[in-house]
Amino acid sequence: VDPSIHFHDYGGSASFGGQIETIQAPDSPGMVTQVLSQPGQNKVLVVDGGGQMNSAILDGQAASTAMRNGWKGIIVYGAVRNAATLQGLSIG
Repeated sequence: VDPSIHFHDYGGSASFGGQIETIQAPDSPGMVTQVLSQPGQNKVLVVDGGGQMNSAILDGQAASTAMRNGWKGIIVYGAVRNAATLQGLSIG
């Protein structure tokens, strides 16, 4: 792992796990929302946003949708917004 990469825990769940589903979505929050709108079946979505920090690819609304649809967690390599909202959700 590149030491310049910094991951942060924003979700309200202290731990989570599940089958991994991976997508590449640099500059594409719509694609992330589309995937999270589908039944998650206790999976964890890993989003490769290319590490870009100029625009968010996940926000509180998309994470709320994921939680309602049965996703256990979301790991994002890129920017997120509404961190305070994310911390209040029971999702990893």
